Amino acid sequence: VFPNPGCGVTTIQFQLPAMQQQLMMKIYNSLGEEIRSIDISGAFSGMHAVVWDGRNASGSPVAAGAYFYTISAMNEPLKILHSGQISRIK
Repeated sequence: VFPNPGCGVTTIQFQLPAMQQQLMMKIYNSLGEEIRSIDISGAFSGMHAVVWDGRNASGSPVAAGAYFYTISAMNEPLKILHSGQISRIK
């Protein structure tokens, strides 16, 4: 994740060992509430990067604080392929 901490766009890099047709990245606030979902379609094995613009599902900028993300296959939402923390500053 870079920049971390950050105040604008954040890039999350991850590696997939095998091809996944449909992935979903979900971002949560420090209370565990989902604030944003990002569809990652057609992901092949190898390195990938997803850009988060620091906005919630309504398009509003999120407040400074700690956020968490998970990346999972849409057909297996409980199987987390990658996860981490993002720190937002103002």
